[in-house]
Amino acid sequence: MRSTQRLLSLDVLRTASLLLVLGRHTAEIPRLREPFGALMTALHCGGWIGVDLFFVLSGFLVSGLLFQEHARSGAMRWGRFLVRRGFKIYPAFYAMIGLSLFAFGRRGTLLAKPALAELFFFQNYTPGLWLHTWSLAVEEHFYLLLPLLLLALLRFGSRGEPGARDPFRLVPAAWLSAAALLLGLRCLNLWRPFNYWTHFMPTHLRLDSLLLGVAISYLFHYRPEPIAALQRYRGLLGVGGACLLAPAFFFEVDATPWIWTVGYSVFAVGSGLLLISLHGGLPRNVLTRALAYVGARSYSIYVWHFPVRYWISDKIALRLGLGFAASTALFVTLSIVIGIGLAAALEQPMLRLRDRLFPAGTTGPVHGIQHAGIGSIAALTLE
Repeated sequence: MRSTQRLLSLDVLRTASLLLVLGRHTAEIPRLREPFGALMTALHCGGWIGVDLFFVLSGFLVSGLLFQEHARSGAMRWGRFLVRRGFKIYPAFYAMIGLSLFAFGRRGTLLAKPALAELFFFQNYTPGLWLHTWSLAVEEHFYLLLPLLLLALLRFGSRGEPGARDPFRLVPAAWLSAAALLLGLRCLNLWRPFNYWTHFMPTHLRLDSLLLGVAISYLFHYRPEPIAALQRYRGLLGVGGACLLAPAFFFEVDATPWIWTVGYSVFAVGSGLLLISLHGGLPRNVLTRALAYVGARSYSIYVWHFPVRYWISDKIALRLGLGFAASTALFVTLSIVIGIGLAAALEQPMLRLRDRLFPAGTTGPVHGIQHAGIGSIAALTLE
């Protein structure tokens, strides 16, 4: 996981997404009279938008791996892709779940259905052991569906031409179709009382964010000219993206029907604009390198942050009688520090083992993908 192999700006975006999620998962909704209370109230309200940023970024990076492999070899080894994803996702996740099973079992609070939901990645349709792992289920389902989708689009989009210059030309249309379909499915929920497992977490309601990332990745790889033209206005793109995300910080998702219908679509587009704006556009300095360092380890931090809060930081805060500001600072700090430590102890050794057993095969020139000086996307490696 060397920083020279990564795009710094995307890791900084990961860190921003992570901090939003941590803000959402603070121990309590702060009172306005607390220091920075209004800011933290807004962050607690809308910090879940960090997951949507993660989704768009994940779709962008993961699909890029498959685009690059097809450009080099003319094929997509979906089995190898899934194995490499497994080495990235499963060790930290199942270590956390294993420890949770042990801890809840000792206390006599372990139930079979939540445990099975976590173990088999359907905790976004029924309650699992932890509230935050629903997004990992959505990602897992996306990893299974993406190769199938791209193979289907490749078959119809290349028109039978083995060396087609743009074999994935149907990707934008697929995203638009999926976005319209998922919006329709979300609107069907308007007649049902809000429930996180029916209105917020299901894969079939949230995949359009990931597929937008795939569409943006397609443009970067196969249609770089319009992306390069857009990036001449990075500032406007960034402001526009932030404005599209802003409503999440003022309207509670469970009390605002337009948030969990049209809002998800709007937030996906806002996240996409931020991605295009920041991609390759940040200077390399002490601050951005530090933020990118955290972002490169954001998966482990995300996986462990709820256990860190409930098992460690909340107990310390209660024992010391800390106020909201101090307990929040403790929670965020410990989540990042412990997550970085566990990434070094577990995630990174498994990635090194994976790269020895199942090399990525993403080195060397990429043929068939256009380049327009918009960043070394073809040279990017993703764990």
